[in-house]
Amino acid sequence: MIDRVYMTKERFEEELKNGNLPHKTYEDYKKSVDALYDELDTVSDEDLEKELDESK
Repeated sequence: MIDRVYMTKERFEEELKNGNLPHKTYEDYKKSVDALYDELDTVSDEDLEKELDESK
């Protein structure tokens, strides 16, 4: 399992003001990050090794 790390709400607001984020709210940002972490949690080390072997 991967530890989940998020931007602080203050950092999110800074990035949002700079136009660097597609998300409109901090809650939307966290949902999107959670979805990415959920996807990464479904990939096992064996799957990654298999993909690496196939790409050689």
